[in-house]
Amino acid sequence: MRILETKVYSFDELSDKAQARALDYCREFQVDHDWWESMYDDAEEIGLTIASFDFHRGNIAGTLDDMPSTISRILAYHGPDCATFSDAQDCIYALSKMILSEEGEIDEEDYDSIRDEFRRALLESYLVKLRREYEYLTSDKSVSEMIQANKYEFDESGRRV
Repeated sequence: MRILETKVYSFDELSDKAQARALDYCREFQVDHDWWESMYDDAEEIGLTIASFDFHRGNIAGTLDDMPSTISRILAYHGPDCATFSDAQDCIYALSKMILSEEGEIDEEDYDSIRDEFRRALLESYLVKLRREYEYLTSDKSVSEMIQANKYEFDESGRRV
């Protein structure tokens, strides 16, 4: 048996190089869980189900429940500075310009086209939100806050002990 003695440092006590190493080591802790769940829940509340996403490739897939109720929920729950609010307003405008049939009924093809475009716009807005959230969670600021909040300790080189 042997005994190893190691000096232990808080994050603030590390050199700049060791802090950078500690940040890199701990960065994945921020996203090793289902960090996107709250974004999925938010989308679900307005009637959009996100099935999957890969913001590195720019892909997102999902379904829209009911366009009118989704628009209403967005206008009620999302503020005017939110991209989805703008998406809902654009959809309302497109619906207002939709051509009615001679019988005064909504043209199904036009309606389906507007619904598909609305779904695509909402998914794109959520993809941007997901990317921003990931970038924030893996930022030096966020990681260092997590390290300090959890009182992680490191060796002199920045490895967590």
